Amino acid sequence: MKLYKAAVWIMLLGALVTGCNKEQEPPSAEPLKAAGAQGIALTETLNKSIDMTAAIDSHKGYEPLTVSRAFIDGGSCARVIVHNNTDTPIVAYDLEILYFDSKGNPLGKSEEYTVWTGVVEPHCDYGLDSYVGGSNGGSYIKGIVKKVTFNDGTSWENEIYEAEKAVYNDFFDIEKYRQDIEKNSENVQKAAQTPYIRIDDMTMTGSDDISSRKDLKLVLTNTGDKTLKEIKVAVAEFDRDNNKVDVTPQIYIGKNIRLASCTTTELKPGESRSFSSSAFLESECFRINAIVTEITFTDGTVWKNPYAIDWLLWFM
Repeated sequence: MKLYKAAVWIMLLGALVTGCNKEQEPPSAEPLKAAGAQGIALTETLNKSIDMTAAIDSHKGYEPLTVSRAFIDGGSCARVIVHNNTDTPIVAYDLEILYFDSKGNPLGKSEEYTVWTGVVEPHCDYGLDSYVGGSNGGSYIKGIVKKVTFNDGTSWENEIYEAEKAVYNDFFDIEKYRQDIEKNSENVQKAAQTPYIRIDDMTMTGSDDISSRKDLKLVLTNTGDKTLKEIKVAVAEFDRDNNKVDVTPQIYIGKNIRLASCTTTELKPGESRSFSSSAFLESECFRINAIVTEITFTDGTVWKNPYAIDWLLWFM
C-alpha cells in the first residue's frame, strides 16, 4: 500500500512539472485568434496606407482662393501669391506655409498667417509683399489656404486642409519649382508684347498744388481685329535710385504695383487713345513700367495676360 501511494505522488508531481514547462500563448493573442479570419482582415485594414491624394481629388470643387506661386526670396522672406477665383472681393485669408530644406526634404516646420488684404479683386492675383515671413531655415515653401473671408461678411473654410497638409508636406519637387519660378526673360518680353493692344507711351506729370501724388498718362493702340471695352494695366513704380516705391493701397501683386483700369466706350481696331489718371502715382515715383494684364472686348469675351506674373517677379 505504501509503494502504491508513493507511485501516485510521483505521477502527480511529474504532471505538474510537465505543465509548468509547457509554452503558454500570450493572453493578448486570444481575442485575435478567436476572431479568426475577421481579426486578420481587421489587422490588414488598419495597416493599409491611406491614399490622401485620392481623398483630396475627390473633394476638389469650389476653391475660392488658390496659391499661384510660393517661394523664398533673396532676402530670406517667404512670398506667396494667391488668386481669387470668384466674382466676390476677398478681404482676408488664412494661410499656412510649409518649409523644406535645400534638398527638398520637409523640415516639419510651418507658420500660420492671417492676411488682411483690404481687397483682392475678383479673378485677380494678390500677395508677394502683403506680409513678410522668415525662411524658418528652409530653402523652399508650399502654401495652403485654410480660410477665406469675403467683403459681404461670408466666409469659406477648407474642409480638407489636414489632408492637403499631409500630402503637401512631402518631398519638394525642386526641378518643377525651378521651371515655375525662374525669372524668365523670354516670358517677360511676351508679357509686354500682347497680341491685341500696344502701349505707345507711358508718362507721368509732376505733383500739383492740390496733391503731392503724380498723374499717370498712357497711350494705348488697338492692334487686334476686335473692338475693346476695358483694358487693365499693371504699373510698377520706382524711385530715383531704382528702388521699389510702396503703393497705397496695395490691391495687386507686389508692394510697388498698382492696377489701372482704362474704360472706354469703344476702342476700334487700329485706333489709339490717351488714358489719364490723376494722383495715381506716389510722390516718390521717378520711373514707371507697365504691361496690359487683361482686356475685355465689346462682345463680352475676356483675355488675360498669361505672362503677367513672370513680368511682376522680374521687377520685384
